[in-house]
Amino acid sequence: MAVVKNYKYKGVPLTSGIAKYLIINNLESNKPYKTKEIKEIIVGIHLEAGGMPHEGKDVQRNVIKKALSILKLNGKAVNITQGNWKFDLGDRDDNFHQEVLKKKESLEKKKQKIDAFNLIEPKRIIGDITLEGFVYFYYYPEYKKSGKETWPCKIGSSKEKDYSRVIKQVGTGIPENPILEFVIFHEKYKELEKFIHYHFF
Repeated sequence: MAVVKNYKYKGVPLTSGIAKYLIINNLESNKPYKTKEIKEIIVGIHLEAGGMPHEGKDVQRNVIKKALSILKLNGKAVNITQGNWKFDLGDRDDNFHQEVLKKKESLEKKKQKIDAFNLIEPKRIIGDITLEGFVYFYYYPEYKKSGKETWPCKIGSSKEKDYSRVIKQVGTGIPENPILEFVIFHEKYKELEKFIHYHFF
């Protein structure tokens, strides 16, 4: 959910008026929405931006439906079928709307990066994969580009078969998705890791 800075309703309980404002500035024109979906989007944005929950009961009926009724009277909402709405939105708060869009784009890019990271697989698998543990070797492409004959890399050992999780455990703030060059499955994988470090690094 997009977190908005300088939210003018920060610390204010959700009302139908605030919900109307959020609908205008966050939902898309001519796209069908279910009432429950509208509630989840609007309540989520309000709370994430620092707003307070509605003080009464039944947010959908007392807040969201009231806001939708006002928008319908203003010609900005159409109740296409029971529980389904479309909007003809205008008069947005451009600063607020643009900030929401930027936050959504940023979150989507972050999600795409995480999804790609979670698909990391080794270029080569050496040894018997039924064994308990393995030694892994990875590096970052950017480090390789900036190096000449040598560049930083990581040798380690693990029993974790989810390779992306192995790399996550090493640290945070990775500059890009790494290249997992190979893994070597071995019954004495910890000893093999020490041997490689001692003789080659």
